Amino acid sequence: MERRERLLEIAAHYDLPIVEDNPYGELRFEGEIPPSLRSMDKDGRVVFLGSFSKTFCPGLRLGWVNASPELLEKYIFVKQGSDLQTSSMAQRELNMFMDDYDLDKHIEKIKHVYKKRRDLMMETIKMSFLRKPNTLIQKVAYSLGLNCQNTSTQET
Repeated sequence: MERRERLLEIAAHYDLPIVEDNPYGELRFEGEIPPSLRSMDKDGRVVFLGSFSKTFCPGLRLGWVNASPELLEKYIFVKQGSDLQTSSMAQRELNMFMDDYDLDKHIEKIKHVYKKRRDLMMETIKMSFLRKPNTLIQKVAYSLGLNCQNTSTQET
């Protein structure tokens, strides 16, 4: 939390915007989800980006933006210059899903599925690769970090 507060202080001091890209934020398996920089932002300088491709449908290339009206206006202007539009069909599919179902309940359901998959992957890695004492496995939210050091005692 202190690092987040310090980042906001530095951005305010130098009058810089912050882009908080958080596609995996809702898919945390352990611990509390930390507050977003956007939720702590008192100056309207944080642009918060999210994605439905991680929480709704992996093939759906659809995201969202939360920002102050001033930053959002600039963002829309730049986006219009970079592409013609986001898929109307994808937007409609998501809208229909959200009309008929509870997205938060859906996210809780897929978190359990993804956690089981991650845990199985961790067990498989431990059984197959972690026989050497200098290997470290670390859970990092939605993914794993694996640090394998060369522990071979054979000379080449």
